[in-house]
Amino acid sequence: MAGDNTISLNSDYNGTTNTGLVEATTTGDDGGKESMLLQQTPYTTADGTGTIFYVPEQTITDTYNGQTYDEGVVGGEGEYIETTSTTYTAVNDIPSSQDLVSNGNSFAPIDTACFVTGTFIRTPDGDVTVEDLKFGDMVLTSSGQIRPVRWIGNLHVTNLPSQDCARARNLWPVRIAAHAFATNVPDRDLVVSPGHAIAVTVMDAVFTQAIRLVNGATIRQEPRDSVTYWHVELDSHDVLLSNNLPSESYLDVGNRAALGLNVPALRPAASVSDYARPLVEDGPVIDAIRARLVARARGLGWQVSSRSNMHLTVDGRRVEAVMNGDQACFTFPATAQNVHLRSRTFRPAEWESCSDTRTLGLSLSGLHIADGLGHEADIALDHANLENQFHEGEAADNVAWRWTRGDLHLPPELWANCKGQVTLTLTLQHANGQYWDQAGAENDDAPAGDAHMSRMQA
Repeated sequence: MAGDNTISLNSDYNGTTNTGLVEATTTGDDGGKESMLLQQTPYTTADGTGTIFYVPEQTITDTYNGQTYDEGVVGGEGEYIETTSTTYTAVNDIPSSQDLVSNGNSFAPIDTACFVTGTFIRTPDGDVTVEDLKFGDMVLTSSGQIRPVRWIGNLHVTNLPSQDCARARNLWPVRIAAHAFATNVPDRDLVVSPGHAIAVTVMDAVFTQAIRLVNGATIRQEPRDSVTYWHVELDSHDVLLSNNLPSESYLDVGNRAALGLNVPALRPAASVSDYARPLVEDGPVIDAIRARLVARARGLGWQVSSRSNMHLTVDGRRVEAVMNGDQACFTFPATAQNVHLRSRTFRPAEWESCSDTRTLGLSLSGLHIADGLGHEADIALDHANLENQFHEGEAADNVAWRWTRGDLHLPPELWANCKGQVTLTLTLQHANGQYWDQAGAENDDAPAGDAHMSRMQA
């Protein structure tokens, strides 16, 4: 729509009345009248000075000298027209998707409501995958209301962290197992961003972010190389049914730009007071919800085990330890080239409310190499060949230790002076742990990190 940019809004389009739509016409430079349909229910702009009308997909027409010409297809998902009074301001296309290479600074979905591709959203006509929803589609809220979708956006994030760290906690999705809350709640595994709020009833209904419910059993954070997150926005914040689990719609709390999308605000940024349910982030309510989920996990067959699955892989062959108190001894050929110390892992924050979200494997206070032929040496845990494989060192009562991350690569330079057979002796500072096992599942051969430890005992 061009020309003098004056616009008039009528109740019909080319002589036909359209429910829920209005006709916008403007006079072009050539004196022709351009016409298009707009969604009748508008938004007020963030500064309160204008109005935003969404544009359904259609062919725009230009009437000139008594003849009507098609000007091409416009509108569809995310396109809008903004007016101030009767003055036409702009027609823009709101981006609905974006590819992003994660660099740790530009995207932080821990504070954002995002569904992962494949999530089913309840609609009046049944469940529809989030990627098949479109602007204007109706969804069914947990209270039984039918509400239109006002924006659908998605963001494909690549280059996710390969190991647990603060950035991984922000980016890795959270998988909520089927039936984790109750029978058929959710009715199939639900995967959401870590900051996606789940609606839970304790005394009253509240929201709490998925990351705060992770327990290492029925709810886990899931390492991935890439993920596509979807955002479903309504006129106001509400509770959607996602895989039959009540969870939030997208709410712009000033974080829309953090999604990596050049999307103008539909309204002023929201605050906590605009949430459809109170948002609870810590305290006794979270503790009560977590305790209930753990009890539910036990009822679903999850059991606590003390098996750490500690072992070496030596050139593809599994080697078990011979235990002597707090020492673990492994023997392998001095010609070995590819040696890894592996174990199951846990995160302290998965079992109890604390801020320690590290992925921890084994706690080592000593590492010793010998060949029985005269060569032996202590290997410092900060040895250059082991750099960046441990968490930061810790100490107490004059004893220092470092945690592995579940997979410690031991390069052959460590036993380069050994002959025949090498004996690797580990001194374990914290030898016992409790791990989640699922009844009927075999975990002894699971890769590190597949079965999370739920609690650590000194």
